[in-house]
Amino acid sequence: MLSVVHADTTSTAIAVGATVRPVASYRAVSEQTQLQITQDDIARGFLELPRATQLEIRSNSRAGYVLNVQPLSALFTRVEVLGFGSDIALDADGGSIVQHWNKPSAATVTVGYRFYLSTEAKPGVYPWPLRFAVAPL
Repeated sequence: MLSVVHADTTSTAIAVGATVRPVASYRAVSEQTQLQITQDDIARGFLELPRATQLEIRSNSRAGYVLNVQPLSALFTRVEVLGFGSDIALDADGGSIVQHWNKPSAATVTVGYRFYLSTEAKPGVYPWPLRFAVAPL
């Protein structure tokens, strides 16, 4: 004995959404690991390194990114960061460099520096005095 069963079919639409949080990262393509100060640099009052670092910066933020620069040494009173379209002057506490763009992107930037030496600076070879961190806007 066979019996036939009939069932009604229904369907429901479910909306699914996702939010992609903005992220940013950087990679040092090339960078100096030491800072060499000479007597001539001290007499001049500053040390200039025109192409010391090359950074590859990526962010999925449509607005851009901020590169935070943190000094690790008391060898200088301020530093000018060269290579972001204009010279950016930061004091001995460091600071942030904001770069805007209109879509998620990547950029390779060659960065130079002009370190204005403190009165404590002496000739010698020192560890690199800056640390970087990047964040999305």
